[in-house]
Amino acid sequence: MGRPIFYMSEAERPIDDKLVTEKIEEAINHFADYLETYSPKGFDRTEKERQWPSKHTLMGPVGKILSVMLSGRLTARDALVGFAMNIHNLTSDEPIDEEGIKNLEKAIEAMNELKTALPARRWVRIVREIDYGVFMRKMASEASERR
Repeated sequence: MGRPIFYMSEAERPIDDKLVTEKIEEAINHFADYLETYSPKGFDRTEKERQWPSKHTLMGPVGKILSVMLSGRLTARDALVGFAMNIHNLTSDEPIDEEGIKNLEKAIEAMNELKTALPARRWVRIVREIDYGVFMRKMASEASERR
């Protein structure tokens, strides 16, 4: 008789879905608040006939933060905030302000709490949810400015 086959699975641990939902909303809100202060170089907000900006343009450093957090290249809050500040200063017309830094810190803290609370497979889905949640908020803001 052969040896039984065992499948490795993620450890079952209880997940508070209400907490996860709150942290997702917190991250989306703080990233969206940060993006209100972000103005990409060469992006004229007053021109009514301009084409809709791309997702990459609208998301700015937030998209990069999400991809870096998803890959696991950076995990420390200060390293991620520094990474975002560097991208902001390279791609924005204006330097990042204190309020923007605080919003980034709070959003990254919420993301780190989610990452420690969730299994790896669910983490990937949550990052996508946050990505598109922030994008939706930013597009809604852009649409209201166009009117």
